Amino acid sequence: MKSWQLFCAMTALLITLSESAFAAKCKGSEAAKNQRIAEAFLASNSKKPGVITTASGLQYQVLREGNGGDTPSRRSEIVAHYDLTNLDGKKLDSSRDRGVPYQTRADQVIEGWSEALQAMTVGERRLVYVPAELGYGCKGIRGIIGPNELLVFDMELVHIVKPGD
Repeated sequence: MKSWQLFCAMTALLITLSESAFAAKCKGSEAAKNQRIAEAFLASNSKKPGVITTASGLQYQVLREGNGGDTPSRRSEIVAHYDLTNLDGKKLDSSRDRGVPYQTRADQVIEGWSEALQAMTVGERRLVYVPAELGYGCKGIRGIIGPNELLVFDMELVHIVKPGD
């Protein structure tokens, strides 16, 4: 066996082992419980007036319309305000509380945020329900976000940064 073939075989083995360990962690009781709670919530929430469900499973409700102008692309630099809570309403993070909007590229955040941003116009404010598969998955963030926990963002697109801004 040549060295590159050995390298490829070892890499494939490591990926398989990593995926197995990841899948085993996702099967924990807390992850399963959070998944059931999220699925039940999303099914019920989808029937509420004004709640829109996208093809990915992301849900949102428009709280305030934007200016109707441009929407950011996946690679756009954006400025946004947000409050992050869990389903119990516990606040986990907030740019509003810090008094400073969050600036980042739309492709450098969790998938649910990125998807929501790309459909918003400046000034728009949404309540966004992010399923775990579009958020932090079964890993969560230790001590902050549980495994398979659904996240609720009150997010507002403040500005799309243009070159030279």
